[in-house]
Amino acid sequence: MQMLRAGLFFGLAWAGPAMAQVPQSLLACSTRVADAERLKCYDDALNALSADARKMSEKREKEAAAAAAAAAATAAAAAEANAKAAEAAKTDAFGKRASAEERIEQVDATVAEILRDSANKAIFVLDNGQMWRQADGFGQALIKAGTAVSIKRGSMGSFRLVPRGSSRTVAVIRMR
Repeated sequence: MQMLRAGLFFGLAWAGPAMAQVPQSLLACSTRVADAERLKCYDDALNALSADARKMSEKREKEAAAAAAAAAATAAAAAEANAKAAEAAKTDAFGKRASAEERIEQVDATVAEILRDSANKAIFVLDNGQMWRQADGFGQALIKAGTAVSIKRGSMGSFRLVPRGSSRTVAVIRMR
């Protein structure tokens, strides 16, 4: 028992000077309640004491900033890709039955090719892959391959193909 007391006394006597050398700035940090504030306080206090600590902190901050920038860029790219996919899905659904939330009012495209059916009605193949057939037998506006057109939603579920810059329209039905 005597030896235990001597060891404890010696340990306390030796630790006393070491405890006295702890900077007050570090001791003050231990009173911070919030973890993030306490960690920042310790970092600031250590950086004030050591050039090596400052270099390590600067390196860590640069790496964290680079990681945050990369994460932000990835998130922005994903959001843009999702928005494009949603718009493409809406465009693809145009002319098909869709719920009110998915409904868009018009699609803009360019006529890639014009075919004819057995009744000599025009079939418009658009550059977005859609095919629209002329619905009525009335003459079509001056539309040829390369013409920029809009297909607009009409009344009672109908659709109208409108060449850009023209007021003439053609009633159409979506084939594909």
